[in-house]
Amino acid sequence: MSLHYAIKVSKDHAQVTATWDIKVDTSDAELISNFSLTVEGKPLNTLCEAGNKACKSAVYATLSNPAADCPVTFVITTNKPDVRNGSDILRGQETYDDIDFSA
Repeated sequence: MSLHYAIKVSKDHAQVTATWDIKVDTSDAELISNFSLTVEGKPLNTLCEAGNKACKSAVYATLSNPAADCPVTFVITTNKPDVRNGSDILRGQETYDDIDFSA
């Protein structure tokens, strides 16, 4: 699979910043089909359209309860059958916390 990605989700009190850089090799026929990212079970608008070779952006969200653990999940699909996904937790007891996913 020619898919490469770096996704970072950072918590600063109740404010969450998510950034990503997703790409497939330009010499390959693989294209990004979908990228979804959720925080607290709510989907974020990733602005990543199907059929692209790259998707890089950022989005902000506000946690409803910054003192509670907050699940973060992602799924990336391409026009090939492989799917990349992952999940982690922004810890509620931490004022500042980061999650990194990459491949």
